Amino acid sequence: MRELLYVLFASVFVNSLVGQNTKEVFGTISDEYEPLENVVVSVNDQNTGTTTDANGKYRIAVEEGDVLRFELLGKLPLEIKVEDVTRILNITLFDDVEKLDEVTVRKRLKTQEERAMEYATNPNIIKNAFGYLDKETVGYSMRILNESDFGVQYTDVGTLMNGKFAGVMAHCNRDTWEVEVSIRSNNTTYGPNTAIYDVDGVIMNTLPCFLIDPSNIKKIAVIRGMGGAGLYGSNVMGGVVVINTKTGTFANVQKENLHNAKERRNQKNLYNGDALPITAQQGLPKYLERYNKAASEAEAIHIYRDERSKYAASFYFVLDSYIYFRDKWNNAEFAETIIQQNYGVFKDNPIALKSLAYVYQADNEFSIAKDIYKEVFIHRPEYAQSYFNMAESYIENKQFGLAADMFTRYNYLKEKGFLKDDRGDFAQFLDTEFNNLLGLKDNDFLSVKKRKKLVSDKGFKGTRLVFEWADSEAEFQLQLVNPENRFFVWNHSLKDNYGQVKDEKLIGYTTKEYLIGNTYKGDWQVNIKYLGNKSLTPTYLKVAIYHDYGTFSQRKETKVFKLSLKNMNQQLFRISNITGLVSN
Repeated sequence: MRELLYVLFASVFVNSLVGQNTKEVFGTISDEYEPLENVVVSVNDQNTGTTTDANGKYRIAVEEGDVLRFELLGKLPLEIKVEDVTRILNITLFDDVEKLDEVTVRKRLKTQEERAMEYATNPNIIKNAFGYLDKETVGYSMRILNESDFGVQYTDVGTLMNGKFAGVMAHCNRDTWEVEVSIRSNNTTYGPNTAIYDVDGVIMNTLPCFLIDPSNIKKIAVIRGMGGAGLYGSNVMGGVVVINTKTGTFANVQKENLHNAKERRNQKNLYNGDALPITAQQGLPKYLERYNKAASEAEAIHIYRDERSKYAASFYFVLDSYIYFRDKWNNAEFAETIIQQNYGVFKDNPIALKSLAYVYQADNEFSIAKDIYKEVFIHRPEYAQSYFNMAESYIENKQFGLAADMFTRYNYLKEKGFLKDDRGDFAQFLDTEFNNLLGLKDNDFLSVKKRKKLVSDKGFKGTRLVFEWADSEAEFQLQLVNPENRFFVWNHSLKDNYGQVKDEKLIGYTTKEYLIGNTYKGDWQVNIKYLGNKSLTPTYLKVAIYHDYGTFSQRKETKVFKLSLKNMNQQLFRISNITGLVSN
């Protein structure tokens, strides 16, 4: 009987994948500096395609499930799966360095001593505060000018640099008499942040116009924002200008200086406390600015009613208003009324529905969240994430048998080839969830004897963090800071982790877990840098925190964050791995 039910479900599953409607996807394609013309945009396995115009813009007719391919000579090709909600795809293409693999491998083996010996004759090597950098192996965009590339007619560094680097504006400010350098980002405008300077290993935020005689300059390099952040810290938004002078740079190897450079590199993963509070926002929507100025609840309700007609189509407005009245005025009844009045903005939009479900989970409204996840499942039966969300929701509602059935259903469809997971990352994640389900205390579907037989005593014990984001196009950097103030970063971006992100899209999941074992006692901090989602909108992030994971005293806490401030490191929360306490 169960086999028959699974066959019937598989039939419904397959039928849900056919008969998709054609729609239009559009956007702008850029590299890290400017829009790209003549990028070929095509649908895999079809003869349809288009190219970008002079402003990098494109439009193409697609169907849900199609895979769009973006190609331009000299850039890495990129593939994006079209989802039910896909409409705007603003794409960044990166330089193709694969053809330099042979050279790159050889040069990466060079030591600092070898680079130092080549410095005088190799135009691709420059020295900064952390050692010798080779342009061909650094892994990010960097251009170096040597003294032969500029003449002796310049009076200051600003006029010397201006026009020498693509996308770089430089001049000497006649009011402050300081050099000002602005580096263009991935659009046609120049960012508000000016560059910092590394002169012969000395890092300076400002550079007086006449501090350096241009005729004394041997090499100049420009490191753009993302590359500079890896060396100089994430607060470097405007890039870095590296200057080597003839009198301050030496080609001979000085062991003491190299040792100091290595020590400085070892400090790169020391957290410098740069994360802003997650509540820090810029460019708030008008309605939030008005809410924040409201002197009374009655005034706030009047503002809601006034703004509702303007933002009637925005689920962000609805969720912001719900959270505002719930938290600011402790009026859960009116907050729920807001959801009911505007529920139409969530229907048929899985991203909006998932964001709403996150909020209800954080409020411990598990029954409501379960009903919402059922709607998402109907929209996305081919997404692996749908099975996890339903199983998780059943567990929260103490319907453990239904949760077990959901895990079993996923495994059956995967075995039959209806669901893909070639890398096995998500399957392993679900195995962890299923194993934890079998080990739940007071479950109603396994005896204690069977539980002990099925659950290994050697399982993980400690604190488990499960991150989930509503929009699969979201890109970000997660930063975990340990009790010794050292951090590590997981880059969830097409640039840094293309294979992982592509796998997520093809399989249909948006989840990442971290395990903090009991041996890592003390306070941890979790930060995030939001990089955007290809449609210039916020993304909701859910974090499930499992305290005392793997024990019968395990408990779960859910926190939800709206990510909207881009390219700034923000603190999500702190957690103690001793007591399991969490704070913002």
